[in-house]
Amino acid sequence: MRIAESGQNLLNRISFAVNRLGYRKRTEQTYSYWIKYFLNYNRTKPAQGLCTEDINRFLQHISNRNKSPTSVNAAINAINFFFKHVLEREMGQLDPIHRPKAPKNLPVVFTHQEAMKILRAMHGTHRLMASLLYGSGLRISECVQLRMKDVDLSLRTLHVKCAKGKKDRVTLFPEKLIRPLSQQLQWRKSLHDYDLSLGKGYVELPNSLRKKYPAAEQALGWQYLFPSAIVRMDKTFNVERRWYTSTRTLQKAVKRAIQIAGVHKHGGCHTFCHTFATELLRAGYDIRTIQELLGHTSVQTTQIYTHVVKQGPHEVRSPLD
Repeated sequence: MRIAESGQNLLNRISFAVNRLGYRKRTEQTYSYWIKYFLNYNRTKPAQGLCTEDINRFLQHISNRNKSPTSVNAAINAINFFFKHVLEREMGQLDPIHRPKAPKNLPVVFTHQEAMKILRAMHGTHRLMASLLYGSGLRISECVQLRMKDVDLSLRTLHVKCAKGKKDRVTLFPEKLIRPLSQQLQWRKSLHDYDLSLGKGYVELPNSLRKKYPAAEQALGWQYLFPSAIVRMDKTFNVERRWYTSTRTLQKAVKRAIQIAGVHKHGGCHTFCHTFATELLRAGYDIRTIQELLGHTSVQTTQIYTHVVKQGPHEVRSPLD
């Protein structure tokens, strides 16, 4: 997918706007993909000349290519961001037909026995990470982006920074993970000491923090708990950084463990998070507590799990039973 040089300059401005607003790297990648697609589709017009009709035609185009409602809404959000923060104007009123409603399917969940069987089929760091997904209710992006300072062994706390809805939160710290987390922290410190000995040890930081505390880029507390195996160049700042591990490797490890465990469900990393919520509901925890642990902005998002769980005396039973 190629765009003109002027379009490339716009993409650089998109990256700057995303970083200025403190959005995650994944958000930047998603926005860049859809905006690049949109600009390429409208390559005969300058960006400043694009209007609502151009957006509607583009949305019709991707709908005709059988894109899911989730993808279409992601495209709309990206284009809205582009108009508001890059072109600095409103994108106008879209045709309502192009605002599809994503189907609200009930989430797939594991039983506790299935979850533990899958975890036992895993090893090393991947097992620890998957255990955090299930034991702490972390999303995969939150897990891979945990920093050293987010884990406090003495207070038994696990801090999740800038999570979904941009709300920081403290979630459950599984007692069973104290020893493996302690070992991971020690190993990570050794790796950081090695990086420092090579004149490296830099990590990605939010723009505002990097400008205010430049030395924090090499501080131990800001290092990712689950780092990538290699150090890569950050071309924006011309410095080598050790980023967090790829989500894809954990996804593959979980998929493989599901097969080994003989669990015949279409599950993955996020299924552990769904299972975390349903297990807490079964244990009698109230919906507001679970909402806070998951970092949901609205309790309505959390309530979907009540449809998965049998609610004790409130359960509706068939007259045949």
